[in-house]
Amino acid sequence: MLIGIHTSKECFPGTSPFVITTYFPIEGPGIDGLSWNHQEFKGNEPDDTPNFYYYWRNTAADCAPGKHNYLPNCSGNESTVELGKYYPGDDKFYFCAGAGYVENSFTLHIGIDTFAEVCLHEKNHMDNWHDWWPNGYNKDQDADEDYIPDYLEPDLGLKVFPIDEGRCSCDKEICEDFLKKLPGVDPKKYAVDFECIAYKAEKNWKVCSADDEDYSDMSRKIFKKNYSCK
Repeated sequence: MLIGIHTSKECFPGTSPFVITTYFPIEGPGIDGLSWNHQEFKGNEPDDTPNFYYYWRNTAADCAPGKHNYLPNCSGNESTVELGKYYPGDDKFYFCAGAGYVENSFTLHIGIDTFAEVCLHEKNHMDNWHDWWPNGYNKDQDADEDYIPDYLEPDLGLKVFPIDEGRCSCDKEICEDFLKKLPGVDPKKYAVDFECIAYKAEKNWKVCSADDEDYSDMSRKIFKKNYSCK
């Protein structure tokens, strides 16, 4: 089995500070085909965080250093693979397993590009939640239940819809697009402006811009997925 090598100035007193960290793939039960980073050990088992997370969080794709963690099973349902997760009120958000190998159905990107887009999406949720609900969510200030205070919506170019008319006014094209890709979803329950705004934030990522930094085992190049890098 190959192992990682970590050297630092503590290893060589009197020398200039430097750190060299090298990661190699390992295989074993429960790894599910992914190469896993092993900076930390739990007994004789490697940390269960995949190496794409360790690699990509050290690149330009990480929009919020120190503000997130990896969560192996975000949905709690083995049949559902999620890309990212934000729990309202938390001071951090989470990358899920899907961020490493699942195509982003909104942008049709994959690999490090999806990681960057998930970062922007979940950070948008986190920042907006803390800005808009510093004292916690108040349903009395949110008639259309889109997680945006009603008094803020006009300034944001949004509308306060009655419940029976749906809750998405931030971008018609985006709302229609993600509802089309999620058949069976009730727009009255899902197509909220809070979510739509986070999808818009994903468009701030310059696709392919971190390819030169990407040496993970989930490198976009291995998927042989061709899309425009504009």
